Amino acid sequence: MAKNSRSSDSLPLLREVLKDGERTLLEKGISSPAAEAEYLLSNVLGMKRHELFLSFEKEIERGKAELFSYLIGKRSEGVPSQYLLNSCEFMGYDFEVGPGVLVPRPETEILVCEVVEEWKKLTPAGKTDAIILDIGTGSGAIAISLALILAGVKVIATEISPAALLFAERNRAKHGLSSERVRFCPGDLFQPIDEYKGRVWAVVSNPPYVKAHELETLPVEVRDYEPRIALDGGPDGLSTIRRIIDGSAEFLIQDGMLALEIPEDSAEKVVSMTRGAGRFAEVKVVKDLSGRDRILMARHGSGP
Repeated sequence: MAKNSRSSDSLPLLREVLKDGERTLLEKGISSPAAEAEYLLSNVLGMKRHELFLSFEKEIERGKAELFSYLIGKRSEGVPSQYLLNSCEFMGYDFEVGPGVLVPRPETEILVCEVVEEWKKLTPAGKTDAIILDIGTGSGAIAISLALILAGVKVIATEISPAALLFAERNRAKHGLSSERVRFCPGDLFQPIDEYKGRVWAVVSNPPYVKAHELETLPVEVRDYEPRIALDGGPDGLSTIRRIIDGSAEFLIQDGMLALEIPEDSAEKVVSMTRGAGRFAEVKVVKDLSGRDRILMARHGSGP
């Protein structure tokens, strides 16, 4: 027998299992098949991705290889990897996700970072506490991340979907936050939180902004699995954004901040809408790392 040959009853090598998974995803048209396969296998094995590369020639337990094969099969059907693992990383924190809640995107981290930077500007001036509204919280990723990063804030978050609220509540408990720090309110946009009018330092939101006629063109893992209510922005993609701009001024204190994730192809329209409301100044758009218009920031006060 050749020196490097392996018997038929040998355990599979990590390299072989990973390559088989990548090949299956590629054949099914899943984008970034190598990265997806590495992500799933590293979670099955409890490894960091770089540790996989150092373990290519190691054998993998048959049970774990079978679990990985099952996950690859479900992913090849279009099920999001984050749903399969019930986990998504956001701002360095782990959040539970699953059917019924939007998977937090890396680009949404820019929204959180911009709000944090605005808060830092206030800290030297003696600002030690504030209220932030997170409109349409979903998994609670934005609200919880802000509460974990900014010790002096209380976050009030609204969400119309009962399924999403269940995830948000579990994620708050997971990160050890009380309802005094992060309060989740069931209801549509500002409807359940009238008592906070005129008391809020920042209104933040990653609202639905996909144009209704473009929903069917989304990747299968988004189109067929993530909740439409978190995606559908109406005919022009701006229905919910328009309502948030119109409603937020009643809640913001003087010089309070409005921070919204926006569709890259409608930045000029959103800026025009915000300025046209007559209640905001210092309206600007922040680009993401790819140079695409991503976040609208505006300060509540006299318009231009």
